[in-house]
Amino acid sequence: MFRILLIDDEDAVRGVIRQMLETLGHRVDEAGTGRGGILALHEAAYDLVITDIVMPEMAGTEVVSIVKRQWPHIPVIAISGGGLIGDPDNLRTARELGAAATLQKPFRMQGLRAAIAQARAGADCDSPDCIGSDCDEPDCGCDCAVAC
Repeated sequence: MFRILLIDDEDAVRGVIRQMLETLGHRVDEAGTGRGGILALHEAAYDLVITDIVMPEMAGTEVVSIVKRQWPHIPVIAISGGGLIGDPDNLRTARELGAAATLQKPFRMQGLRAAIAQARAGADCDSPDCIGSDCDEPDCGCDCAVAC
């Protein structure tokens, strides 16, 4: 389906998310740091980026900002478990910087599937009203929107 770049500083988390994405049929490349993710974007073409927000070296909000500036056609899903530091509204900040969808960790596969659909719908849509409704799946963990 899609070639996805997954950026998260926690190996175990990346492994679990990678397994979910591959189960959904996606091809996944990984980066353990924001800088590593940006380097990967220079080397290959991706359909989607999924980035953690709270990471050492380069925060995910910076990753979102760089991706939206240098590769505006690539949608970004921001994920976060909150971490011990940083803005408690970091997912809202990521959305304001251009993330097409957000997910609070831990999340389930249906939430990830919905976030991917939301991000891709927004990538293919020129309407400013495209993203903004609520998901009808109870407890899916997503910040879903309707497709155009």
